[in-house]
Amino acid sequence: MPEILPIEDFYPNNPRWDRVGARKSGGRSLSGISQRASTTGGGAHTATLLVQLRTANQLRRWRSYGARYAENGEPFELPFLGAGKVPLLGGATYEGIPHGDGSYFDDGAGYDNAPLIEVSFAQAYDLRDTEVQLNLDSEVDIIGGEPFSVINSDGARLHFIKSVTSRTATTITVKIDPPLRAAVTTATEVDFDNPRCLMRVEDGWYGPLTHLKFMDAAPIFVEHFDPQAA
Repeated sequence: MPEILPIEDFYPNNPRWDRVGARKSGGRSLSGISQRASTTGGGAHTATLLVQLRTANQLRRWRSYGARYAENGEPFELPFLGAGKVPLLGGATYEGIPHGDGSYFDDGAGYDNAPLIEVSFAQAYDLRDTEVQLNLDSEVDIIGGEPFSVINSDGARLHFIKSVTSRTATTITVKIDPPLRAAVTTATEVDFDNPRCLMRVEDGWYGPLTHLKFMDAAPIFVEHFDPQAA
């Protein structure tokens, strides 16, 4: 699986996520009216942010990632940064992963990496489906606008909750955007804890060195996928 870029280690700021290719325009008429049509794949995610590199170790690590991502075009998973990225929690509590015998540490904590928000697809869905039903295994309040990832064979795909159609105590039916990038099976997990997107570097990985010590880079990322297949 592709590597997750530890972008939070590099003091990122001003993240902006957008979409390109979601709509096509035939241009403006003489009266100034333009006609637009949406594409079935929903376009490709793009992201820009400011990376503030302030130590020698940060600069070395940034160049190391650049040698793979910016220069070789290797895809990676970029975490979605920003407030409001996870649903509101009800009575859910984080317990972590227990030992092999089911017990926890003396303070009641478990190992890391256990998902706090446990959500999965209630049934199978096809490529480009835009309305899905989810099983809620955690007490979460999904209202719309939340980002989430679906992990496909090639990496994580980023989606957003567009609106809530209906809900019960254990399931919720939602419209999503963009459409599914690939077919999913029943019980496929939906990752609200760490939403991220399979990306590649478009430009701006390196910035000028200030006083030969500091660098402010403004990388541009674009979703890595074949629009013909999506």
